[in-house]
Amino acid sequence: MVGLTQLIGQKLLFQGKPEEAVPAALQCLKFTADAYGLASVELVSPYLILAESSIGLGRLCQAEAYLAQAQWTMLKTQHECSNAIRSQLHRKLGLLYAAKGDYEAALESLAKDVSCL
Repeated sequence: MVGLTQLIGQKLLFQGKPEEAVPAALQCLKFTADAYGLASVELVSPYLILAESSIGLGRLCQAEAYLAQAQWTMLKTQHECSNAIRSQLHRKLGLLYAAKGDYEAALESLAKDVSCL
């Protein structure tokens, strides 16, 4: 169920439907927490989907909160976190900063995104 809800959330984002992606991502977060616990690296992906959805909906404070949760989870699970997940986090941070008009921070985050690959 974790994989299915994550896939649906990502698909809806790809289709340009951020509002519809939110329930799928929230369900994915719940399933992930139930399956892996609250201190698991697997929580990062649902937070990233929620953050991107929030950016798409113009809810930048909410997006920032989801990205902070993703960063905190990554800090707690440093050794388990893949470069692909780190890259996605920096990309979402770059999108957030660009949406807020902080282009210097956006450029820095996007550069970190590329360096993770």
